Amino acid sequence: NRRLEKRREAEADGQCQFQVFFGCHHGVVLIIVFNQMVKQEHSQGDGCVGPSLVFHGFRYVLVRPSMPEGRVDAIQASFIHTELPRRSSITCGDADFTRLLHCADYSYRGNFIGFPSDCPQREKNGWTGDACLACETGLYSYHAIAPYREFLETLCDAQRPSGQVPVIVPTGGWGYNNRLGPAWDMALFEIPYRMALHSRNAVCLTDFIGPMTRLLEYETDRK
Repeated sequence: NRRLEKRREAEADGQCQFQVFFGCHHGVVLIIVFNQMVKQEHSQGDGCVGPSLVFHGFRYVLVRPSMPEGRVDAIQASFIHTELPRRSSITCGDADFTRLLHCADYSYRGNFIGFPSDCPQREKNGWTGDACLACETGLYSYHAIAPYREFLETLCDAQRPSGQVPVIVPTGGWGYNNRLGPAWDMALFEIPYRMALHSRNAVCLTDFIGPMTRLLEYETDRK
């Protein structure tokens, strides 16, 4: 196939390629969610390779060189997330509970790269239901009013004249007619409400009254 042909061409030029598999499952099997040939970069002569236009959250990683002389000396993982200013943190005398809080914090940040997403290892979509459920955690822990406002503005931009909103934003047109309904659409009400509570600024709520009203009328008229 085309990928195999490119690999053979590179090997003919003496370039070793590395095939990277990222996986995330319950510690049982390796689920391949990324499978891309990454060419060796010689710009600094250090032989470092890595993806430049994609990211994936993972629990396991497997690296396979395409040539026998290819060697992996070290693997470095980068924690990618939007830089949110810390607002508060919690620790306690219970080590297990403190660890749980730590994991929840890392999960929240790993799911916020430009906008709140559902998961960092697969589709990385901005599901409104997921954003709604996680916003309280985020607003307690971080000064996150601005990125949530941007997320809501994107949701309002995607709202149809009928008042209908998609279940993911940004969207290329998918997510309007899958009948998930109020459980996801409530993000347009719940997130501004939580923003207003945490900022003590009613503008966070009143700025979205128009889109809220149109969505409410759409849901009311839908039989």
